[in-house]
Amino acid sequence: MKNALRLGVVLFFLGLAVQACAYGAGDMSKKASALDKLTRKVDSYQAEFGVTPGMSVQDLLYAAAGQDSELLRTLGKDQVHVTFISGNAVLLLCTGDGRHALLENSACTPRFDRQLWRDEPGAPCRFTITRENVCDN
Repeated sequence: MKNALRLGVVLFFLGLAVQACAYGAGDMSKKASALDKLTRKVDSYQAEFGVTPGMSVQDLLYAAAGQDSELLRTLGKDQVHVTFISGNAVLLLCTGDGRHALLENSACTPRFDRQLWRDEPGAPCRFTITRENVCDN
């Protein structure tokens, strides 16, 4: 039983290390830059046109990116999730399988907010930015 538990713990941490290695700093720097630009574009699109009920995230991203489709290509097969906090766009980039968060950025701050792939490898794919912890500061 102890050996099975040890093996489980080793495999868990090995999985986290593999995930961190799968996303190199150079690749993630490009993705962070693209997500930052896309966050601002989504925020501007929402302010100018609004987000219609039933609009898919994919449709919103394509509409906001407009002619700059390279932004979406840079993000590859990773999943992009969008929410709005106090009218500000917040984008979350997760692994392609949707299990782990990689990057999280809000339009209400001038700096890039969270590089989860590096700081919290294996973090679940869910929003952590709130009005209180980012947008009101």
